Amino acid sequence: MSDSLRLERFATRNPYFFRAPDAAEDRGLRFHIALPDGWNLREQPEWTHASEENHPLETQGWKVHVSAVPDHAEEILARSAEVAVRHRVAFKYLSTMARLIARNGKDTPREHAGKFITLYPSEEQLAELLTELDESLSGLKGPYILSDRRWKKAPVYLRYGAFQRLMLETRTGEVPALVGPDGRLVPDERSVPFRFPDWAPRPEVLESWLTGSPPNEDEPALPFDITAAIKFSTAGGTYEGTMASSGGGIVIKEARSDVCHDYDGSDAVDRLRRESRAMQALSDLPEVPGVVWTGPLWENWYLALERRRGITIRKWVINNYPAYLPSSEKFAAYLDAVLDIAIRAKDMVDRLHASGWCHHDLHFDNILVSDDHELTLIDFEFAKPAGSPAQPHVFAASGFRAPYECRPEEADWFGLRQTVAFMLLPIVQQTELIHEYSKQTRLLADYLFSGADHSGEAPSEFLSVLELLGELDRLVGGDVAEPNVNIYGSWSLGPFLETFTSPADLLQRLLAGADETREHWPHQDRMLPVHAYALDDPLTGLSYGDAGMAIGLDAALKGTKGNARHAFWRTPNSLTGLFRSAETEMDGSLFKGGMGNALALAALGAPERARDLVDSRWDAWTHSSLPRVFDGRPGMLLSGLRLHSFGALSDGMLARISDEMERIRQDYIQNAERFAPMGMVRTNTGNTPDDMSSGLLFGHLGLAWLFSEAWRALGEESFLDACNYAMTCELSSYFYDPDLQNLQLSQTTRVLPYLASGSAGFGVVLPDLPRDAVDTDVVASAPALLAATEALFSVFPGLLEGYSGLSLGNAGIRKFLGLPRRDPEHLMRVLAGYAVDSGDGIVFAGDSGLRVTGDFASGAPGIAWAVTQLCADSSDLLPRALAPRSQ
Repeated sequence: MSDSLRLERFATRNPYFFRAPDAAEDRGLRFHIALPDGWNLREQPEWTHASEENHPLETQGWKVHVSAVPDHAEEILARSAEVAVRHRVAFKYLSTMARLIARNGKDTPREHAGKFITLYPSEEQLAELLTELDESLSGLKGPYILSDRRWKKAPVYLRYGAFQRLMLETRTGEVPALVGPDGRLVPDERSVPFRFPDWAPRPEVLESWLTGSPPNEDEPALPFDITAAIKFSTAGGTYEGTMASSGGGIVIKEARSDVCHDYDGSDAVDRLRRESRAMQALSDLPEVPGVVWTGPLWENWYLALERRRGITIRKWVINNYPAYLPSSEKFAAYLDAVLDIAIRAKDMVDRLHASGWCHHDLHFDNILVSDDHELTLIDFEFAKPAGSPAQPHVFAASGFRAPYECRPEEADWFGLRQTVAFMLLPIVQQTELIHEYSKQTRLLADYLFSGADHSGEAPSEFLSVLELLGELDRLVGGDVAEPNVNIYGSWSLGPFLETFTSPADLLQRLLAGADETREHWPHQDRMLPVHAYALDDPLTGLSYGDAGMAIGLDAALKGTKGNARHAFWRTPNSLTGLFRSAETEMDGSLFKGGMGNALALAALGAPERARDLVDSRWDAWTHSSLPRVFDGRPGMLLSGLRLHSFGALSDGMLARISDEMERIRQDYIQNAERFAPMGMVRTNTGNTPDDMSSGLLFGHLGLAWLFSEAWRALGEESFLDACNYAMTCELSSYFYDPDLQNLQLSQTTRVLPYLASGSAGFGVVLPDLPRDAVDTDVVASAPALLAATEALFSVFPGLLEGYSGLSLGNAGIRKFLGLPRRDPEHLMRVLAGYAVDSGDGIVFAGDSGLRVTGDFASGAPGIAWAVTQLCADSSDLLPRALAPRSQ
């Protein structure tokens, strides 16, 4: 599942906060089956399990999956259960109709989509089970399961996999596992297309099925050749290709049948056919690609379109926005291009409506722009005839969804207004939380284009773009005369249209917003709401646990010399909660587990409780072999050394940590690649912490941080050598951009400058090291690393992957290089562009803009930490007491 789809899924449960799907909310149809005596039924929110008493599952084998469309689901379940019981085969099925619809939806990963029933036969049971299932389910419909291979004609599929839960620990966390032929665990890969281990047993009934062609004997010849894939989803795919008859270049869209149903019952095929009709009707509009061919092939539907020049407006902005090395000339040239594209786009939409159609899903990925600014409009799946009645704008990209009932024409103007606003300042998703957020981004853009290069005046092109945005405001309709607010219940959130007068002003408003958030946060298991990435995580640790919230808010309180009315995190109950949640937590890591709580207790003035916690839980926590500071042993040791600075370690524990530090140093020197990849080998796997392997929290730079801390605390030169080695290992994966003169972590399709994962993390490590003791290659790289942190702004405001952390890292690298720190006024002005007016204070929508977050990683506490550290001329990411003594 992509990051955007995952976040949207968790944003639909509450208008303010991310929230995991709640089984209690699923009040729709529950599936029921009748079982004979001697069978057990175990119902869970997602799956219901059926098994015969005293009949344990085998460890792994050939799993049989059955898919179903909603209309056939109850019949398919009844027939499958009857066959399974007759053959004494355990099985499970999705518990509710809502779960089935979601499983067949676009936001379900392709490798999991379609699976309604899973059966666990032994090798001896397999042949008869498959024969009877195929006969029993003949004529019933279900979507193709992409990770599997279909048995015959019925919706019955197979894949080799685990029957029982086995997990393999890797350097980025646990993954599902199988037992390999040598008895060791190997990943249980759910891949698309279908694959199986070459060592997997081949029952006789499957031999010809595995070696022969798939059962698609009626498939006609393709009228085109596919040359490259552009993107995939559960709904289908988009490809580049050529027509077999002419050789002409085309784009091919594929829609899978019986998946991704929307509110009116349309599936992916229905929407692609709708797109084809709309585009054929718009054949005279030059911005609309011509339809070359459309029709069914096998079980899917295809649409072949003329291939047009250009990239999406989103990519065009990424490639051209003058975020680095600003100058009046760069600003004027960029804004002149924006104005030209925006005028062309408005004219295009005018002519689209005059032709009798509305796009109804207009956003920055559905408009292509060429080098000479010719436009192409794509993706007409939700197109509607002009003049259609007003209705809620349900299906749209985040940040481009009109927040009120509107006519299709108004939805198009809203999408175009947001697209132009994105070109002016590429931050739009917060519109999902604050309806007229683009009014706020215009203020930030005004500052950036007029003040960030010290010219004091916005280019005339900027004023022309603002004028065009005002015209689009009027075309949008709805309530746009005044900035809308998000009003649900008693809490109103609106755009923040002011500037902060000082860091203390920001911190005071932030603390007031934390109080308001706590009043409206309905879940008392956490102090404040967290990002969707952490909804299933423990309550412990610095990133998303109460520990990080407490550290950040306490820093804010000290930064304002405020009174204790804000300090809900310092109450006896809160401190006890930090202790008790860690006392029972099996994860002892710094940013996800118990050592984060111990460090918070020490920083909040309870070092004795921190010492007791570490002494009692250290042995239980040290089972982890994960190699990252974020969630592994390096982070545990790092926090232990910081606890030493607070006097919160017993002598015996310090000795154990010292011994463990020497072991990890030796392990790292012998095999650094076991800890993180080296070289230009990473790909863009998204922004979830589980998938990251670089930088301060996830990569080699984290080991450098640990070794630097050990050198300071323990006084052993070998740790300084290891620190230098780890920094050079980290730099092996960085890309130097000669145009921007900066150095950033490379993930092939993007580069990362952020505190947790990229360049800015060096600003945490380097200031604590004497410059003459740092490796010469690292010293030589420092100016380019600094340049990577000098962006005018970033998409999100948070600490670990946003602008606050970028600013913190910038201060640290400047300090290392002996340069003056940046004017804090710039950070105050930029943060005002993200702040949300919460009534008495401000809140922040972290690392997505979709919902308010109160965690250290992405939300207000982390921003407060960065601001207070910068005011103290520090770039540290962790609390520190007195400088630790050398041994």
